[in-house]
Amino acid sequence: MTIKTAHDLNEAIVSRARKRFFSFTTKSLRAITTQPEVQKIYEEYIWSQIRNGPIPEHIGIILDGNRRWARSRGLAPWKGHVEGAKKIEDFMDWCSEIEQIHSVTLYAFSTENFNRPEKEVTEIFRLLKDYLKELYTDERIVNQFQS
Repeated sequence: MTIKTAHDLNEAIVSRARKRFFSFTTKSLRAITTQPEVQKIYEEYIWSQIRNGPIPEHIGIILDGNRRWARSRGLAPWKGHVEGAKKIEDFMDWCSEIEQIHSVTLYAFSTENFNRPEKEVTEIFRLLKDYLKELYTDERIVNQFQS
């Protein structure tokens, strides 16, 4: 695509955003299911929603599957949470590149999670505390809210 005007630039950005959103969504599905027929149907549905629809201003994500991911690799459950946090950071960077997305809500811990082993709960909260401390001084965020 040749970009000649601001409109062309906006169209290119929106097109890229749609493709990245689709890619993120389908990769997430592949991580939770090994059934190719389910993946294909879901990918077709998601692409039909993204291709012509508006890019959302708000995205909500339920963080799920980190513990299963870790266990499937013989790791301690909290190691899955560490890897999941890294993926969320990648996702947040991606969202920050798309001007239409104004807010992201992460559902990271439900009340049922308090029933998990104490060590896992402690590690999840330690991880959350560490990330919040980093966010407090993160240049990407600090610069955005300075007057």
